[in-house]
Amino acid sequence: VLLVRFYLRIYFPESTLISDFMPVIVIIGILVTISTIFLTYADYHLVIHKSQVIESIKKSATLVLFHFQETLLISVLLLLMVIRALLNMLLIFALPAIAVYIISFTQKLLPDTIALAVALTFIVVIFIWSVIISGTLLVFTTAVWTISFMELEKKKEHKILQSEPDE
Repeated sequence: VLLVRFYLRIYFPESTLISDFMPVIVIIGILVTISTIFLTYADYHLVIHKSQVIESIKKSATLVLFHFQETLLISVLLLLMVIRALLNMLLIFALPAIAVYIISFTQKLLPDTIALAVALTFIVVIFIWSVIISGTLLVFTTAVWTISFMELEKKKEHKILQSEPDE
């Protein structure tokens, strides 16, 4: 918090409102992160077992508490994977600049319509590639969380300590 305030005061000396509320913003960010971690498995429990929302939230928090290390490991791995996908997206969005270069280069050698056809083909391929990467990432992430939910639910530590009946 102090480093962020220091940064804001050096680079944004006029902005006192943001620097005054920075501790509140950081605390809200921490609370949102913690609640997101504890609600990781709630939607999977809700869909798979067709249970109530409150019951799914309790079950998710219990699974996260008793299997925190596994949940945190999966979260970090998926975060790294998302960062890599974002880098891929950055590459994909940098490729239209190459398409513009191709248009300008081919316009000098070919007629305008052929140059435009080459560039549009290149842009369509880039778009299809980005859709495939995004869709694969979404499917893989959902599969990882669903499989980890099913595997952690098979373990009985949380049921023994809470005296829940086996289903």
